[in-house]
Amino acid sequence: MAITPLVIRNDQSAANKTILFGLAFMVLGGGMTAAMYQSGFPGPAFVGFFPLLFFGGFGLLAFVVGAMSLYDRKRKLTVDQEGITDHRAGGRDGLIPWASIHSIDCRTHSRGGELIVYLVAPGGAVSTRTIDISGLEGGPSRIATEIKKLWIELEGQRGPGTGGVPDDPAKWFEDNNPFSPSA
Repeated sequence: MAITPLVIRNDQSAANKTILFGLAFMVLGGGMTAAMYQSGFPGPAFVGFFPLLFFGGFGLLAFVVGAMSLYDRKRKLTVDQEGITDHRAGGRDGLIPWASIHSIDCRTHSRGGELIVYLVAPGGAVSTRTIDISGLEGGPSRIATEIKKLWIELEGQRGPGTGGVPDDPAKWFEDNNPFSPSA
């Protein structure tokens, strides 16, 4: 049965802000350089270009990074019938299967947020895996809340301490995906 996985991409508004920040810095550098020469700057001529080089260079770098992020629409985080996949980790290393997840917690702070996944190894040892959820669409609070909500509902269907996924994970995700068109 086909399901609609929860797919999270880069936040477009953050990319727009970075582009605007870069443009503002380039204008600031050009304006400072022009103002220095119009006021009859008494120092050597090459010193007058330092604001343009510093602010303009930093602004250009911010502009390029923002533009690259704006057009990057690849999946960053996916929650589906297999588990939670962090595509930024690369390959199968990014997949955390539902069967190995003990519990999920989240921390949000002024710089973004983290999703903390507590894993149970086959021997019973508990370890953690932290997933950075800053700079993703929906914001850290919403992403963490939605994944935690899915986890709590999944736990309720499995029953405490049973482990693994529900009997029909595809049906469960179709009914509980907060980013589906019907939600």
